[in-house]
Amino acid sequence: MLHTINFWDLPPKQTFVVLSGQYVQSIYNAIKNLVSNNFTKAARLCGTPKSIFYHLKYCRRVRIDKLIKLLNFLNTHNSMFSLEAAQKNVIWIGPKHGRGIHDPHLPIDIYHPAFARTAARACGDGILTRSYGPRHGYGSLIYFAKEDPEQVQNAIDDAIAAFGGNAQTYRINFSKDTYLIYPTVVRDILLTVGVMTGPKAESYCGIPEFVMKSEIETIWIAWLQQTGDDEGHVAHYPRYNLYGIYWRRSTDITRLQPKIELKAGERITFNRLQESVQKYVTNCSPKMILDEQKLLNRLSIISTVHPIEIYQTLNGKLRAKWQLRISGPDNLIKYNRKVGFQIARKSATLNKVAEQCLRYEKYILPILNDLQLKHGYVDAAMISTRLGGSQVPNSNRITMLAITALREMSKRGYISKISDGQYIKKSKESILSKYVLLK
Repeated sequence: MLHTINFWDLPPKQTFVVLSGQYVQSIYNAIKNLVSNNFTKAARLCGTPKSIFYHLKYCRRVRIDKLIKLLNFLNTHNSMFSLEAAQKNVIWIGPKHGRGIHDPHLPIDIYHPAFARTAARACGDGILTRSYGPRHGYGSLIYFAKEDPEQVQNAIDDAIAAFGGNAQTYRINFSKDTYLIYPTVVRDILLTVGVMTGPKAESYCGIPEFVMKSEIETIWIAWLQQTGDDEGHVAHYPRYNLYGIYWRRSTDITRLQPKIELKAGERITFNRLQESVQKYVTNCSPKMILDEQKLLNRLSIISTVHPIEIYQTLNGKLRAKWQLRISGPDNLIKYNRKVGFQIARKSATLNKVAEQCLRYEKYILPILNDLQLKHGYVDAAMISTRLGGSQVPNSNRITMLAITALREMSKRGYISKISDGQYIKKSKESILSKYVLLK
């Protein structure tokens, strides 16, 4: 797959460009030398209308299929009129009417992280349509900032980095919902790389091939990072020792409607469904969320994907909602280090989770090392003496902190049990389990 998108890769009859004045002058000089300024003859030789020279002279928009015919004719006489050379002199690209992109970054590098994040936005909180906007070349890609205002600024920064232009190129609408409107040419570029269109739950499309087939880790990370910003939530309940990252996607299961009757907005959890319906829903997983799990696996981050509920939309369609969840200290720490969030609020919460996950390594591991050096092993009583805390009922030696520490360190592979504990009835004495450090 090509790494770049050139202006001639875009829809030829819908995309227009403006060339720099210096390059247009070179075209005029070439025409003068070839046909002695006879533009009617030049137009006939090129197979283009004579008006193209008028549009070029006054820096007006030229349709790229007509420009390509002119450049191919001139290129047979002079290599400076190749498509690649002309592309370096494109100062504007867009539709016939309305706004385009000034000083575009041509060719477009599809392996730029900003491009991958923009594609992820279109598959997340964005709306991408195949039809042109009714006015001004807009309305083809709209990105909704549902949670944080900084999402819009991040989207603008990425668009400028990936496509060019400036902050005025990408229009923000502050109505009931805050959203960003891209020029139509951005929609055309994203369609070129296979970004989905229409309702996402009904598209059955996965992550575009330029991401899935890429071997560049930064592209996977960029996609996951933007998906987390749009769809992700960080679960942080330290009181219950519950942590995780999750996001959800839906898929259409309207074919099940004769078997399931729901009211608009009504929801049923997956566990309450009949076994036959559960089996059907399990076979209708969203390809997008499975592809995202594959990207996480490539980064050595383990996740789980499962259906959680079904619901009916306001227009009467049946949907199954699936959840991807990342849990476990190692996975959360890896996600924080490799992927993370751009949104400050989510990033701060994830940092707290990572710090909570590392607290045993920071505070408990040195204590266990010290105890093992002194005694050759560790048990709950030794740790209780060092940590303190509330005692376990019916015990005058063991604290809850010690039990939690042993459980967590065993789960993380730092300690291993070398002997089981037991209770001696005659002497009413408890012999505690013994552990040794592995790392």
